[in-house]
Amino acid sequence: MLGGVEDQQIPPHVAEYVQQAIRIALERAPTRYDFADFDNGASIIPALSSTTATSHAPNVVIQSTSKTAPASKPCWSFVGGHGQLGIRLARLIRPNHLGIDNRSGQRGDFIHSPRKIIIWGLVDGPDNMEIYDNKLKEYRDTLATRTGTAPPLAAGYTFIVLSELEYDIYAAYPDQSFRINPPVAATEMYFGVVVVEIRGNWGGNVTELCRVRLHGEEVGEQV
Repeated sequence: MLGGVEDQQIPPHVAEYVQQAIRIALERAPTRYDFADFDNGASIIPALSSTTATSHAPNVVIQSTSKTAPASKPCWSFVGGHGQLGIRLARLIRPNHLGIDNRSGQRGDFIHSPRKIIIWGLVDGPDNMEIYDNKLKEYRDTLATRTGTAPPLAAGYTFIVLSELEYDIYAAYPDQSFRINPPVAATEMYFGVVVVEIRGNWGGNVTELCRVRLHGEEVGEQV
């Protein structure tokens, strides 16, 4: 139902106008600082990352597309539908949004795009541990039966779920944004390391991850 009228389809010219308006709005939006960008100081953590399946190193996931045509950007890949990538952020931040951009879909490789994704934050420092233990216990317990308590490659560190999301290959644009889960965003927790865990793709025997962005508020030196 749309506007109270059942089974009414949007005329093609209206749909095209709406999509164009959305694209223009996105292009004119102020650029948010990306703390997961290689040029800004971010890096990959091999100990928290799955084995690479192709010649493209995982660094391509944190490299901007600004210098190349978006559809030609190389992607990192791993065998199967379950893998992870550890990223050391450029700064300590309180994250609020993240972006997944899988341009491979423009080349027809839809089935290799990630589908189910969990973003983990590495919990470090006494202030963060106090919040983790005392303020977010109910949140952690609620998610634990579904997500577990850490990514498969955890290297002995403590983690917390920042976001659960599904990348949609049918969406209008490959660059998709997601919010950090409100219970975590509402706290004063800050993070310098995140893990992108992929728990399934769209049917391929290999999964490709092209670009990850992380936005938030930079934490002062007092921490």
